[in-house]
Amino acid sequence: MKVYPYVVLAERMRGFDTLEEAKGFARANVPSVICERRAAPDGTVTLVEIARHDFLYDEERKEWRIMMR
Repeated sequence: MKVYPYVVLAERMRGFDTLEEAKGFARANVPSVICERRAAPDGTVTLVEIARHDFLYDEERKEWRIMMR
């Protein structure tokens, strides 16, 4: 099984080789979270959130908007 450096958590989880690929998938599957695999000091691997594509209600415009944090 291949280990990808970037993982998108959405309705389903999917791995990517590049951040740009992960961003494209995340934008098409809102809400979603982009995570990066990082080595922890004890040698284990952990997923660290680096971006979030989410819905936010804009009261002024009276509409739901897609926001990226």
